[in-house]
Amino acid sequence: MLPYPKAEQVATTDFLDELRYRYPDAKLTICWDNASWHQGLVLRTYLAACNNGLPPEKWSLTLINFAPHDPTQNPIEEVWHQGKTAIRTLRRAATHFREVIAAFEERLERAFFAFPNRQMYGDLQIA
Repeated sequence: MLPYPKAEQVATTDFLDELRYRYPDAKLTICWDNASWHQGLVLRTYLAACNNGLPPEKWSLTLINFAPHDPTQNPIEEVWHQGKTAIRTLRRAATHFREVIAAFEERLERAFFAFPNRQMYGDLQIA
């Protein structure tokens, strides 16, 4: 998890750069929701540059968009659910917003997410 001050395409491409830096020899498949910053010209241009005109089976970076707002198809909804649950648990004890943010990030860092419907999207390796 990498925090960014704003959800936007530049932050998205920066995040993807970081993943490619951490896993330079991996073929990465990123699954996410249909947020506007996960789409658009900046991201399509970035993806085209990463994959350099190669056929899909040779791409170093593949992006898959899940169905929006459907926890049965979109495992990210479960991630958000667990993060928001951590916030709800802390809401009366936290005296500063930074404590709420810390609780959210800590919960997601420690969590194990078993995505029972991931087979819907092919043979993905989850790390």
